[in-house]
Amino acid sequence: MTDRTSDLPAVELHGITKRFIQTAANGYFQGVLQNTPPKKTAGNPKGTGNKKNTAGSKNTDAAESKNESVYFTALDNISFCLYKGECVLIAGANGSGKSLLMSIIAGLDKPTRGSLNIRGRCGLVFQDADTQILGETPVEDIMFGLKNLKIPENEAKKRVYAALEKTGLLERSFFPARFLSGGEKRRLAVAGILAMDCPIIIFDEPFANLDYSGVVQVNKLIQMLKAEKHTVLLLTHELEKCYALADRLIVLHGGKTVFDGLPEEGLQQDLLHWNIRHPLASYTKREDLLWT
Repeated sequence: MTDRTSDLPAVELHGITKRFIQTAANGYFQGVLQNTPPKKTAGNPKGTGNKKNTAGSKNTDAAESKNESVYFTALDNISFCLYKGECVLIAGANGSGKSLLMSIIAGLDKPTRGSLNIRGRCGLVFQDADTQILGETPVEDIMFGLKNLKIPENEAKKRVYAALEKTGLLERSFFPARFLSGGEKRRLAVAGILAMDCPIIIFDEPFANLDYSGVVQVNKLIQMLKAEKHTVLLLTHELEKCYALADRLIVLHGGKTVFDGLPEEGLQQDLLHWNIRHPLASYTKREDLLWT
């Protein structure tokens, strides 16, 4: 476990909330960066009906016209700290807010309210690794980020090959990047992050579309990152594939934090209540091999 008394947090989140609006006229959601409702434009017809309150994250203030906006709260008052060298598993069913939270931590999106403090550059491994391949070969792909950082060419080349060696892709240096296996593509994404010297690395559903060997490759990579004291965030609902790597478990449900504690304590929770399969579920006969 990380000694939390000696270091400042690598990531601090305080009251992170993300709200969207949906107008009945167009059904389109937009991010809201302030807590004031949208102003009505002149000439909008005023209706007489009120919408009923519903459970969940929709703010159901009376919608007085067809163009009245309804709020949807995707993240609701999320607060926690992550420390250097921690491997934190953020679990939750689809739609729980994991990917949105990841985007906010990485600086790709802004919260409606709340504050965050990130100490160090944050690297992201997307669920679909193909979407972040920008070079024709691994060398070209990793070099792309270093050029954006204006790293001198000689230094950049050293970083590229050091990252490829560390992630086991040195022999694939000039292989067509898009023809790499799923596990290799994720390793390439991490190689680019390491070359840019990012101390914080986020994996969004790291096992999506991977076969068994691909899962093993990714887990070995995460073990290496832990050993090098990187701060690692794993966002997944497939706990059984990586639970032993976690120093801490955070569970999101309906955009809220419903659990934050040690992995051992997490195993005592009713995870199914949050639509998460318990990682200790076991099979003893053929009839058990069915998710029901």
